[in-house]
Amino acid sequence: MSDERARPGDGLAEGLFSGGERWGWEFVVPAEPVAHPDSGNPPVWVEPYFPELAELEQRRALRLSGPQSVGVVLGILVCGLLTVGLIVAFALAVVFVAVVVATNWLTRRT
Repeated sequence: MSDERARPGDGLAEGLFSGGERWGWEFVVPAEPVAHPDSGNPPVWVEPYFPELAELEQRRALRLSGPQSVGVVLGILVCGLLTVGLIVAFALAVVFVAVVVATNWLTRRT
């Protein structure tokens, strides 16, 4: 095998960084920076705006107090227990009817 075969990239660095003077680029001194139009006006402190609190106080007054909240929670619990109790009672009644019908059917058959 010969090591003298040309490989891609051989001579690339020499071709780029050697040779005569390159044309097309010249250093130009940049212009002086221009001042911002507001650079002569320093910032001024302004107190922040505080919102009107009357509406917030009205909404807070409509809230339930502690004893009222306890009463609402207890009312919800009672309604929930009644509902669950009625559902359980209905399920037991369905089971009872099913057992009665099943036992009557067996006694009629014999």
